[in-house]
Amino acid sequence: MNAAEAMKYWQSLVTFEDESCCASAHEYFDKHSKLVPKPDHMVCDRELAWRQYVRIRDNDPNFPFNRKWLT
Repeated sequence: MNAAEAMKYWQSLVTFEDESCCASAHEYFDKHSKLVPKPDHMVCDRELAWRQYVRIRDNDPNFPFNRKWLT
């Protein structure tokens, strides 16, 4: 899959404007109040598609787990 195909797939999962893509957040705060992304198997399909798109686009297979804003 290339970046264009990944973006098209993510766009196909779009929700209505006032609708959340899933029932819970895609991250949580750990015991040190650090924002931590949930593992891939714990997020909705739309978030997973976004992660896959960014991984391809940025050639970053560890996104979002190695993001500087998480430190």
